[in-house]
Amino acid sequence: MNEFEDFEYCGKRLSDFGSMLGNIGGVGGTQDLNGGNKLNFIDVNTPYLKRFKNVTSRYDECLERTYYIIKKPCDISQGSYTMQECNAIMRWLNQQSYKKFRPIYSDYEWQEVYYRASFNIDPIVFEDEVIGFTLTMKTDAPFGYYPDVERSGSCPFTIEDISDEIGYIYPVVEITSASALAELRLINNRDTEHYTSILNVAAGETIYLNGNNKSISSNISHAELFQDFNYNFPKLINTMSNDGVDDRENVFTATNGTSVVSATIKVSYTPICKFGLL
Repeated sequence: MNEFEDFEYCGKRLSDFGSMLGNIGGVGGTQDLNGGNKLNFIDVNTPYLKRFKNVTSRYDECLERTYYIIKKPCDISQGSYTMQECNAIMRWLNQQSYKKFRPIYSDYEWQEVYYRASFNIDPIVFEDEVIGFTLTMKTDAPFGYYPDVERSGSCPFTIEDISDEIGYIYPVVEITSASALAELRLINNRDTEHYTSILNVAAGETIYLNGNNKSISSNISHAELFQDFNYNFPKLINTMSNDGVDDRENVFTATNGTSVVSATIKVSYTPICKFGLL
């Protein structure tokens, strides 16, 4: 894979602004500040053993990177930015929230991987002309994302978590019951104790569950929905054994608490990509 030549941010490309990644004063087009994916292990000393035991771990850093952009063609005598061009680039990149950032590689590898990023921008001035910008990028996570996955079908329903991250993520789930139920349970075979339960479900009612923002809603009036929900949001789980065997399969079954019932389901999620930026 080559270092990327262009990038897309908030739906627009760097090349749309007549600009490119470049070198200024001998400084390379990119400089690695922080590769992300650095885990901090919280360990304790176990009595009578000459080793430490891991209690938990967490990510303490996000991805950070510095880029230098210049105008096309890369000729300082002709490559300065007008005030209007400076304003357009500042407006595009210097926003107050994380936006979708997608590197564009010349060999098209990893072209679907994206990040959620924000930029700080400093102009680079030569002989009173703005000839480029220093972009300091920070992402909202120590990893990137693959394109969204969406699958639907009837329960029992099987879906794989293709994320690089071992553990679990919260998908967005829509489940529709074919009949009226005093209780609808959605059970993942990977975690049968923490099932999702909704009481007083009507025939044809669709329940929307978003574990990312912890929200639940219905396509019909369900006055006591918040009271009827046990607040166990569905998870997608993937694991790896000590022998290195992957287990990514999740099977969701709908029941009334005692027996399997008929229901349709749609599951959407954003897989995690742990490959850093070049």
